[in-house]
Amino acid sequence: MNFQGEIDTIFNQILEVRMNALTEKMCDDKASEKWIFGFNATTSTISCKNNIEEVPVQTYDTQWHQSHTIELDDVPKVTVRIEFLPDTSQSFIPYGDPIGTNQGDNAKILFTHDSGEQKTICFNRIMGIPELSSGDTDCTP
Repeated sequence: MNFQGEIDTIFNQILEVRMNALTEKMCDDKASEKWIFGFNATTSTISCKNNIEEVPVQTYDTQWHQSHTIELDDVPKVTVRIEFLPDTSQSFIPYGDPIGTNQGDNAKILFTHDSGEQKTICFNRIMGIPELSSGDTDCTP
């Protein structure tokens, strides 16, 4: 899979996790507290948290991990974790800070390929809706 295809896959997985939270999808036959999307240099994961434990749902290998970097608001990251709460559009990156509450602006994840190609996923701080753009996009409203 090429860089564009891999970013499209990651973006679609984020949308899936968000939809699972918005529709209050069950987590291992229990009410979900949150749905989680995480990714690092080699894998992306979908998991959920119920009142007992965090449950892995699916793990995917990334194909382009030898030739990219990931940045979260201009800070290089080894791993990124995005949490979506049930029945809300609010998302959290990383470690429980609601997007926009500490940054003051929209949050972004920038992917850069060794070829120089870049893609940005922006998270609207009001609606929590992720948007995919070409290049290093400014995510402020």
